Amino acid sequence: MKQTIYLLIIVFVVFPVFGQGGKVLEDLLNPLSVEIDRSQIYFTEGTNIYIYSLDDLTLLKKFGKAGSGPQEFLVQPQVPLLLNVSRDYLIVNSQGKVSFWKKDGTYIRENKVQVGVFSGFFKPLSDGYVGLRIILEDGIMYFGADYYDKDFKKIKLLFKQKHFFQQGKKMNPVGRIPFFSTWKGKVYIEDEHGVIHIFDKTGKEYKPVSHKFKPIKINSDHKKRILDFFKNDPGIKQFWSFFKDNLEFPKNFSNIQNSIVVDDMIYMQTYRRDNGKVEFIIYNVDGKYIGTRMIPLKEMNIIRLYPYMISKGKFYQIFENEDEEWELSIIPVR
Repeated sequence: MKQTIYLLIIVFVVFPVFGQGGKVLEDLLNPLSVEIDRSQIYFTEGTNIYIYSLDDLTLLKKFGKAGSGPQEFLVQPQVPLLLNVSRDYLIVNSQGKVSFWKKDGTYIRENKVQVGVFSGFFKPLSDGYVGLRIILEDGIMYFGADYYDKDFKKIKLLFKQKHFFQQGKKMNPVGRIPFFSTWKGKVYIEDEHGVIHIFDKTGKEYKPVSHKFKPIKINSDHKKRILDFFKNDPGIKQFWSFFKDNLEFPKNFSNIQNSIVVDDMIYMQTYRRDNGKVEFIIYNVDGKYIGTRMIPLKEMNIIRLYPYMISKGKFYQIFENEDEEWELSIIPVR
């Protein structure tokens, strides 16, 4: 049973992240995510959060430690720390709770959240939060995105999609969770076809953003690299004996590999690559197509890019360079 739980956590979390202004950040050892606001840039690493000045990239504060008490975080390789930077404070998702911190790293409070083993990814929406969970109905698993009030009481199911992993059936090795963003009182949730669905907290659905994608076929080289990922990734390789006989490749990749809504823009990252560049399809939040851009970002592996975030028309990516140092690159969208 314990192994089954870990496998479910893996397929919930894992299948979900160069050029100008490169700077080595010597304090970082293995960052997992990056977030940005107007004046600061934040990195998560294990149970630590680093706060840097966005102006000169000096380290302002490092906080967080392992544990279950106040100001402590519980994480696992398959269930990492998740940070969301809101307008006024930091929201940190860890196992069993959501904690709140000032932008300078001062602790405010925490809320215990017993809303399901696989629930989390809480992001602010109006006067509450949106969270993602796994739903089991009649033996079928679904992803569900719910609206919660300020005390994390579940109010309304906004979105539901069938999980790409079902007990007793083969799994799509490039299946993904439905990533979502919250922006100006609305939540933007991508579905398995690459359509961006838009809701408010009442469940009212607005006109979705639907792009006509060009399919990207999964070739033999892709398959080899994906299987190598399952065999060698530190968080997954222990389960290779299970996965090796239970994977079934689709004909094409998913239309979207990741999506981010920021600064009134929707950025849809695809699996298309060309000479070290990654394709992004860009719309504004009103559904107007802005254009397609090829951005020179670095891959960690075929499943993930090195962590990146977008702010004010620039991509910020942290990656491990040839000297095994963590370097921050800032790339304008052209």
